[in-house]
Amino acid sequence: MGQAKTKWARSQETETERMIGVLAGIYQRFYLVNNFLVLPRLLPGSVGSVYLPKPGVSFTRKEIEQLKRVDIKKFPPLTVAEPIRKKIAESLPSDSEGKESAKLREAWQKVEKSFWEKVFLLFPILAKSTINLEIRPTKFGTCSSFNLPKISKRIEIFVYIREDMEVGNIAEAILSALFKKDCFEQKFDWGQTEAVVDFILKRTALAGVFPAYRPTIGTIKDKQNGKLIAESLAYQKELGTEIGHIFEEEGGEVLISKQTVATLSPLEKRVLTLLIRKKNSICRFDEIAAAMWQDMADEKFSFWAIAKVIWRLRRKLEGLGVTGTVIKAWRKEGYLLLD
Repeated sequence: MGQAKTKWARSQETETERMIGVLAGIYQRFYLVNNFLVLPRLLPGSVGSVYLPKPGVSFTRKEIEQLKRVDIKKFPPLTVAEPIRKKIAESLPSDSEGKESAKLREAWQKVEKSFWEKVFLLFPILAKSTINLEIRPTKFGTCSSFNLPKISKRIEIFVYIREDMEVGNIAEAILSALFKKDCFEQKFDWGQTEAVVDFILKRTALAGVFPAYRPTIGTIKDKQNGKLIAESLAYQKELGTEIGHIFEEEGGEVLISKQTVATLSPLEKRVLTLLIRKKNSICRFDEIAAAMWQDMADEKFSFWAIAKVIWRLRRKLEGLGVTGTVIKAWRKEGYLLLD
């Protein structure tokens, strides 16, 4: 049977790291594209909201561009220029664990043993590992976030959990850390990977441990309050996020935020051009194949090859400071670009 050791950590350093990740998600438009509400006030228990109190500092356009290029999948630590890290750290109030974090820790300790027993039974490959888990309670951000560790004999997991959430959200973050990397390598998009974790928590033995767990993907897809959406959009615009269309095709060139994209191969450029021309509408697999292989589309058609080029486009968009989740998979039909 595997072993799991848990450490709780909260400090000015962990909160600074958290704030860097939240700001990066905002400027990369990850929250905008995936229907999260970004608000300067907390909606307690909301899995579809991002809490970001109004920063005590402002960021220059150059600093925003640097935050857009933070790889939020890789922490700790998140890589950002030291002056930006220092500016964020100095803007945060001094912090210590509050009553909500203490209650969350106590609640997790009651179910932790049962959680790991069932995880090791459901996924025997993990039963050969020693898992070191660091839980970082936080005031800010989404309901939770996590790193993507290498699955080996020794697994290091780091989880942020917003202190107003439930123990089921800790379980979701741990499972996401364990399985999302493999899902991404299988070319799943963000929504599909969320659905996998939601299924594990609602349709396996773990459902009995966390009966009150609310699936993330279903909650976010629910129609949000119109006033909250308007407030979120206004706040993101106030923070310096680009609201509105950023993808264009002009004179045979692909533009993002008015800047020509020069890093695409000819094949990638043809596919992204198609997605831009039909943005916010589904591009069927046969249309994408025609863009890729033109007159040879019927002979060369391959779902795998299409998924591979979409994966490469997502990676290149992230390198340009735009979340790869702007390209959505549409089951059995194709893909669409959200803009």
